[in-house]
Amino acid sequence: MAWRPDFKLAASPVTTANHVLDYIYDPSRKDGIAPMLGGNKLPDVGVVSACGTADQQPRDNRTDVLVFNSAKLFEDVPIVGAVRVTLSVSSTAKDTDFFVALSDVSADGSKAMLVRYGMMRMRWRNGGDSAGSPPMEPGNVYEIDVDLSLLPTSSRRVTKSE
Repeated sequence: MAWRPDFKLAASPVTTANHVLDYIYDPSRKDGIAPMLGGNKLPDVGVVSACGTADQQPRDNRTDVLVFNSAKLFEDVPIVGAVRVTLSVSSTAKDTDFFVALSDVSADGSKAMLVRYGMMRMRWRNGGDSAGSPPMEPGNVYEIDVDLSLLPTSSRRVTKSE
């Protein structure tokens, strides 16, 4: 799947030259940073209010978030194996985080429930060794792979019969 300039998903890579989508990220803005909604982090730690799946629309409706949608699906689509997104990114900052979420949008569009997510902190884009990666340079484009291996989990009590 590939993203198109009209924020839809295409079945094959888009070949549009100079295809650029941008947004302004400003953590000092009145409504703050884009929140983490759900996921497998501890609730009430930092800005995570609950574990597990959660409706992503409050975050998706922000102007500092890009959202892409597929055509309406009329049957279940199994997601088997690794899910990975390749991004070509640039920033005016020396370091930044890129967050990708895969959501299940309800048929009426009223909810977008978190299915999988992942992120890449650019200082670790070349691996997680102690040296890190060189700072980003404004105007340079970096290709990164974001692994969507994080699942929205909640605490489960596992029991077995005796």
